[in-house]
Amino acid sequence: MTESEVLRIHTDLFYRALKNQAYGVLEKLYSDDYLLVRLDGSVLDKQDILQDLQTNGLAFHSIELSRAKVRVYGPTAVLTGEGRTVTWRNGVEAHAHFRFISLYSGARQAATPRATIPSAGRDQCRKAKYRDGASRNASSLPGEKPAP
Repeated sequence: MTESEVLRIHTDLFYRALKNQAYGVLEKLYSDDYLLVRLDGSVLDKQDILQDLQTNGLAFHSIELSRAKVRVYGPTAVLTGEGRTVTWRNGVEAHAHFRFISLYSGARQAATPRATIPSAGRDQCRKAKYRDGASRNASSLPGEKPAP
C-alpha cells in the first residue's frame, strides 16, 4: 500500500461512494469491524453507518480533503487530515469542518474517529440552511443549549 493508493481510495472511491450514495461500494470499503466516531461522540459500526446512510435521508453534496498526511506501515496505512462537508438530511443543509484519522488495512477502511475544529467556525458549522432559503441554527453540540 502506497501513499497515492490510500489517497485514491479515500477520495476517488470513498468520497465518491458517499456523494453517489453507492452503498454497495461503501459496504465493500468498510471492514467488518469498521467504527465511525461522530462529531457528537456517538459510535457507529459498519451496519449502523450503512443503515443510517440508507434510511435517515443523509446526502453528501460536497466533501473536501485538506492537510492530508498518509503514513504507511506495511499493509496498513493511517490517513490524517481535515475535511469539510456539505450535507442534506431531511431538507436541512449542514456544513461541517473536522479533523479525522482513517485507518486502512489493504483497501478497506477500519475506523474513522473525528473531532470538530475549534474556532470561530463552531457556530458556522452548526448553521443550517433550509431548502426554503431561511437560515436557522441546527441542533446544538452535546451539552450546549440551542442558540436563539
